[in-house]
Amino acid sequence: MDTTARAIFEIGFVLLLAAVLGWLARRAGLPAVIGYLATGLIVSPFTPGYVADRQQLQLFADLGVILLLFEVGIELDPLKLGRNRGRLFALSWSSTSREAAAARRTRQPMRCCSGGAYCRTSWG
Repeated sequence: MDTTARAIFEIGFVLLLAAVLGWLARRAGLPAVIGYLATGLIVSPFTPGYVADRQQLQLFADLGVILLLFEVGIELDPLKLGRNRGRLFALSWSSTSREAAAARRTRQPMRCCSGGAYCRTSWG
């Protein structure tokens, strides 16, 4: 099998596996993302079993992020965000300033502590 056919086969295999595991996760009452994460674990080079090429894995990772952001965007309600904009602004500002103060106290670069602010503001 030449490399193009192998790449197409691997993409199809991983997408089919993700669809099946996502469906099984939903049947079990879990979000489909759990099935997608399980697919990533199955095809990753860190677990035994089927392993795709590293370049193929990068393609799958990029595709997975795009699909995840698409799914989040579909579930996002702009009207609800508009109603809560004052609270959201206050929460994000206070979290970011608290992380900046912690970075200043510990003499860490801001890039090391900004992840905490992003994590805190992402808990809808």
